[in-house]
Amino acid sequence: MARIGLGADWRCAFANDFDAKKGAIYRTNFGAGHLMVADVAKLTTDDVPGRADLVWASPPCQDISLAGNGAGLDGARSGAFFPWWALMRKMVSEGRAPRLIVIENVAALMTSSKGADFVAVARAIAEAGYVFGALVIGAALFIPQSRERVFIVAVRAEASLPRGLTRDSPTAPFHTMALQRGRRQPSADPAGALALVAPSDAARPQYDAAQCRGFRGALRRRRRDAAAARIDGALAPRQGRGRAGGRREGRRRHLSSHARQGAAGGNPLRWSRPCAEDAGRRLQHSKILADRWRRRNAVAQADAARMREIDGSA
Repeated sequence: MARIGLGADWRCAFANDFDAKKGAIYRTNFGAGHLMVADVAKLTTDDVPGRADLVWASPPCQDISLAGNGAGLDGARSGAFFPWWALMRKMVSEGRAPRLIVIENVAALMTSSKGADFVAVARAIAEAGYVFGALVIGAALFIPQSRERVFIVAVRAEASLPRGLTRDSPTAPFHTMALQRGRRQPSADPAGALALVAPSDAARPQYDAAQCRGFRGALRRRRRDAAAARIDGALAPRQGRGRAGGRREGRRRHLSSHARQGAAGGNPLRWSRPCAEDAGRRLQHSKILADRWRRRNAVAQADAARMREIDGSA
């Protein structure tokens, strides 16, 4: 996917993955001339031709992801970062240091192992003679989908960067609070090399305000419909008797009590913890928080009205 995104102006000299099925898909799309299907820990500098202008790495995210096992970079899969970086260090020692390195992963890399994994990556990059920055890009800027990724962009310390590619202060929405907290850790920036990177005006997504509102509106409607479907399923009329019917009735009463709390000014969303936890990580400032709370309170009031109709019909 990175190769497709870079476009025809870039020529791929080497590609690697350890999964045979992924290798077959890659060969179908790009050919097999430069692909090596092997464990990255078994690669040597002899396998990598010449000096690359750009090295793009997307280490496995299973151990880092919020849906993973929480092992972080100590895990067997996400830990593939370290043998790959050892290969980069050897290329540096041979005088073939890549001019530009990009590391892409899930946004949880910034908070994995209480931030220690991000610190480990930052120290490794700085100690190899690179200056670097990081930014978070969410798919919601382009399509109606919530999917954030962190991109760490590193260049050789002696390289000169075009003006406008770095920032001395955070730039919304690319520099999240988690990223800013990571930047403030002294151990993450031993050489004072960590800067804030933001897309230039030419690289920013080309969309107008109406299109952006349309994308985000579609995302909000999808989440609202999913929540309504869960409520409708939980409030479906009880079928049959016995323990299963009793559990359904108990669930109905549970939702009914919380809906009434929402109408009375209490917490209207205790029943939607998955949405609340996901939203809590993405709220960046009080304006967004207040707006989302108003929407949720409106949904809770609608649920309370629906419960009153159900109780009245019963």
